[in-house]
Amino acid sequence: METARPASPASPETVRVTNPGGASPFVLTCDHASNFLPPEFGTLGLPTEDLSR
Repeated sequence: METARPASPASPETVRVTNPGGASPFVLTCDHASNFLPPEFGTLGLPTEDLSR
């Protein structure tokens, strides 16, 4: 499995794999939405008020 990596070392990991050798037939995922944007992406053209929600 290939793990997505951040565009810069200052960005947090995009994906974390825990126990890659596990034998369970189940996959657990978690998504946590936030307003974080890696610095190299700037504001993506969004106004400041939209980024502070």
